[in-house]
This record gives sequence, C-alpha cells and structure tokens, in this order.
Amino acid sequence: MYLNGEGDSYGIIVYRSQPEEFRAYDRKPFYNEKCPNNRLYVKLPLIIDECNNYEYLILDGYNVNGDGTHIYWYKTEYDGTELRIYN
Repeated sequence: MYLNGEGDSYGIIVYRSQPEEFRAYDRKPFYNEKCPNNRLYVKLPLIIDECNNYEYLILDGYNVNGDGTHIYWYKTEYDGTELRIYN
C-alpha cells in the first residue's frame, strides 16, 4: 500500500510481511539531479528506484546488489486493529 504524505513528503510504502508484522519504507530515493521527482515503487518482491538503478528487497529494504545501502524505514506497531508508523 502507498500512503501519501503532506508537504515535502514522498509518502510511505507499507508492506504486511506477516499477519501481525508490517514494514514501512520512505518512498524518497537517493537524490539524483536527473530525476528530482523520482519515487520508489513496488514490483514484488522488490522496491524499485528506476532513476538510480537500485532494487531493494521489500522484506528488509536492503539493496539486492549487496552494497550495504538500504532505504529509510520506519518503526511499526500493530495491535490487531490499528497500525502505528513512527520514527
């Protein structure tokens, strides 16, 4: 699911990895002058950054080429009814 942000936010990607577990990732990729309005998008099982040619695993947010980079993620808490996303 994509959650839209307000103001300068690029929004958040929310992924339910287990029935009681969620992942939340910032949609803002690493900055690239060629693509100032670039957004990350999901193509399971990956999160794609077309401008910078990066692909990240949706399960943990790490770059699939193994260089150690990852996208910014938020903490999540789920009580069975409501999902809380925070940093």
